[in-house]
Amino acid sequence: MMRQFLMVSLSSVFFVLVSNAETKTEAEQYIEQYASHSRMLANVTFTSSESSYVKSIPLDILRMNSKWKIDFDRKRYWREVPSYDVPYDYGGVCKVFEETSFLQGNHMTVTTYSRSNSDEVETEVSTSLKANGMWSRELRLLDLAFPLGYMQDGFNIVFMPDVCRAGETEVLATEPYIELRSKYRNYVITLTLDPQKNYSAKKIEIEEIEHQPASESYVSRGIYEVEKFIEVKGRWFPEKYNLQEFHTGGKLQNIKPSLQSPVMIYTGEIITNPDYTLPPAVSVSECILSDVDFPESMSDDEFKIKTPIPNGSVVRMRDAPQTLYLWRDGKCVPMLDQSLDKCLTCEIDEPRFLFLIIGGILILIMVGGQIWKYFNKRKNDRDEDKV
Repeated sequence: MMRQFLMVSLSSVFFVLVSNAETKTEAEQYIEQYASHSRMLANVTFTSSESSYVKSIPLDILRMNSKWKIDFDRKRYWREVPSYDVPYDYGGVCKVFEETSFLQGNHMTVTTYSRSNSDEVETEVSTSLKANGMWSRELRLLDLAFPLGYMQDGFNIVFMPDVCRAGETEVLATEPYIELRSKYRNYVITLTLDPQKNYSAKKIEIEEIEHQPASESYVSRGIYEVEKFIEVKGRWFPEKYNLQEFHTGGKLQNIKPSLQSPVMIYTGEIITNPDYTLPPAVSVSECILSDVDFPESMSDDEFKIKTPIPNGSVVRMRDAPQTLYLWRDGKCVPMLDQSLDKCLTCEIDEPRFLFLIIGGILILIMVGGQIWKYFNKRKNDRDEDKV
């Protein structure tokens, strides 16, 4: 009797599981196909060549080439920007080299500036003391998030299939491409998937229907579209695509534009004034991806910083901005005197400096001892004279 009961119970559980699998909606099945293909891109290396401009002033183009190694599974990445020209005069800077690494929870960026009015090259290091939980925040894919199945949500990246699963998704079309529309919180995402290419995304349109505060400048709509795919090791990857972003205009609160920002292209300067009001604009990015590969494994050495860092280079600790640091002998150390010039400070050799301090203390003790002996002898002499 008990055996029959157990058999009936197990059969019921199996029936429920099979039924749940069979009742998965058509939209959910397509999302799973998209997620499966995106997960195949978890370990990737490639070179990106980007051209960015604002539609109203297309002649002012910012061009940048980058080399990437990304390991989503183990949360490692490495990026190198060999050189890119700054289209406007930013403190005399004309060329910038940048290398970034996120390895074993440690984040570091080394930036080298060369100036048009000088032969000098300046190196600066940016890092974080506690970057272990900041993988999503530090991996700033921006325009490159879409080819890998991600989207930029503020400063973080999120897996797009997860957003679609969390929202309400409907199937708009199945021929010749699969077209899905997902609504989640203040996002409306329209995906166009190509079933002939492992359900990779041919087009993605994201619209933000609400934004708080409304007066703040933000991207209300973005359209990503692939012009050409390439097949590498059974995976389909964009070889050429473009991205249009529709900026609403408004105040730049909580935004600090970087050198790559369309804001700089639009206005001709880096905007750091939080009260500045940016007019509406449409920015365009055209990207070509090459040297694409999906290695089975990558060692930690492949993700390490390779740029030589001169002693005395300024180190910016983003989570400890109140303290100044310098690079010395392969590590960052606090400035001994925050008011000293960095070049003077970096020449101080720590062991020799410690030895000088100890030697000075010993000399003070010896001198003090001699003074005490002198005055003690004089006191004894006076006492003998009285007797």
